[in-house]
Amino acid sequence: HKVKALIDNVAHCEHEANLIQRRLLKSLFQAEASMTFATFYQWQKVCETIAAISNLSENLACRIGMTLQLK
Repeated sequence: HKVKALIDNVAHCEHEANLIQRRLLKSLFQAEASMTFATFYQWQKVCETIAAISNLSENLACRIGMTLQLK
């Protein structure tokens, strides 16, 4: 059941990434006044992209697990 352990680890890492993203966004909004709108917007987009990649990786891991269970 090594694959299940790997899938669980991906889910845990995705959760950790979400927590880090929340802290990063909080810091970003606190520093908003010290940066241009363009810089703020780009950092916000970076955070969103990282979150999307994290979510996609968890979804992919779950789908791989479901596919392997079918065999």
